[in-house]
Amino acid sequence: MLKNKKENTILDLTAIILTYNEEIHIDRCIKSLINIVDEIIIIDSYSTDKTIQKLKKFKKVKIFKNKFINQAKQINWALKNIKFSTKWILRVDADEYLTKPLKDKVIIKLRSNDSDYSGISFNRKIKFKNKEINFGITSPHKTLRIWKKNKGRCLDHWMDEQIIVNGDVIHINETLIDHNLNSFNWWKKKHINYAKREAINFFFNE
Repeated sequence: MLKNKKENTILDLTAIILTYNEEIHIDRCIKSLINIVDEIIIIDSYSTDKTIQKLKKFKKVKIFKNKFINQAKQINWALKNIKFSTKWILRVDADEYLTKPLKDKVIIKLRSNDSDYSGISFNRKIKFKNKEINFGITSPHKTLRIWKKNKGRCLDHWMDEQIIVNGDVIHINETLIDHNLNSFNWWKKKHINYAKREAINFFFNE
């Protein structure tokens, strides 16, 4: 959605970001989006750090709060309860950011007249201890992160939640970076929690 010559990269696109105590990441994430998205929707799980304070300096940001159960339920809560004004929606985690080549390709694709698709996937790569991981199952991998409004929802899974859409999906062969800056002990606790959520998925997923 073009605004003026100074904002000629702004797209008909809203970003959703889930936050909880993301003061270490949120500036980086927002700055990677702000020159291409029309609006940024924050679903915060009652952060106790400076996340909200940092977010308030960005004019495009709208902040909502909702009790956290899991990521999928937060995303689906947003899709159900928030009125999105744009044609397209982008989901990004607070510790992720879009690379310039990815943004350039997204701009080209969303500006094209070819819109006979409902979703766009691209590559997600993990950066760990300042090094990109280029092997294994999870890095890099394809992930659907952009979809047409009213055409997508998040699978109600406790782990590895994914967006599914009604319609075709195209792929952009560029990269979204996941680079968490917290301590190694935090990282270990996170992955222990992942294991618990995988177990819940195994026994109770839809």
